[in-house]
Amino acid sequence: MREAIGVSKGLLLIGSIVGLLVGLALGTLILGPLIAGPKPTRETCVIMGSTTVLPIIEECARVFMKNNPQADIRVSGGGSGVGIANLIDGVCDIAMASRKPKPEEIDAANATRVNMVLHAIALDAVCVIVHPSVEEALGEPLKLTLEELRKIFIGEWTMWSQVYSKLPDKPIIVFIREPGSGTRGTFEDFVLKEGDVCVGHEKHGNPALRDAVKNTPWSIGYVGLGFVEEPDVRAVHIYNDEIGEYVEPSKDAVRKGIYPLVRKLYLITNGRPPEGSLVARLIDFVLSPKGQSIVEDKGFIAIAR
Repeated sequence: MREAIGVSKGLLLIGSIVGLLVGLALGTLILGPLIAGPKPTRETCVIMGSTTVLPIIEECARVFMKNNPQADIRVSGGGSGVGIANLIDGVCDIAMASRKPKPEEIDAANATRVNMVLHAIALDAVCVIVHPSVEEALGEPLKLTLEELRKIFIGEWTMWSQVYSKLPDKPIIVFIREPGSGTRGTFEDFVLKEGDVCVGHEKHGNPALRDAVKNTPWSIGYVGLGFVEEPDVRAVHIYNDEIGEYVEPSKDAVRKGIYPLVRKLYLITNGRPPEGSLVARLIDFVLSPKGQSIVEDKGFIAIAR
């Protein structure tokens, strides 16, 4: 009888211990997430616009997200005009632009109470490029004044023999950027006169225009400095009236201020982003030494902060 009672008490004790352990385990499973606290909130930033600025921001976003896993930065091109329009419409958080907003874009922003703030992130040069056939026939780099460029791009000169007597009587094939492009706007501001209209085959984006010139003998066009890839295309030397010399587009010439077709590249926000926000932290990163090293790696020129 005693033995039977002893076994029953032992079993009861074991059962109590097992029950306690199971209860503790369940408690840990249920309370664990509560004790650990909530997961970090995912932050999203949408950036759209200039194909010139695009490679800079794509790489900056990649590095930034690697160091900030909670950040989700989505970058796409489309051109400066597309980026600015989408910023005004509230589609994106940041517009990339290779020019300042046009008066009509400022009016559209004001009408919707969007306060466009420009953040300069780099310097760039608009470079005129030709197919290698032109330089090979000439025997040296092509050198042009702004007025000679104007005559080519408005269609006043249509044959290469009009540009240089030693060039063959071949048609000049002109490639230009699409309307709204910051690169096109900058080029036209420097080269054209009031009332002038560029005549040429339109290409969407710097890579597409560069490839068109690369693959078309006797062609000419323009791209940002970071898209000049010699020897596939050849850069035209542009005459600087102030120093009386033709200047090859280069980082050094831009830094010295002697290349005639220089511009700033921008990120544009609706107002100044709140301190500590993802937009503010990303712009700070682009302007940091690491961000500016990416600017240089992509073929552009770092800007003094």
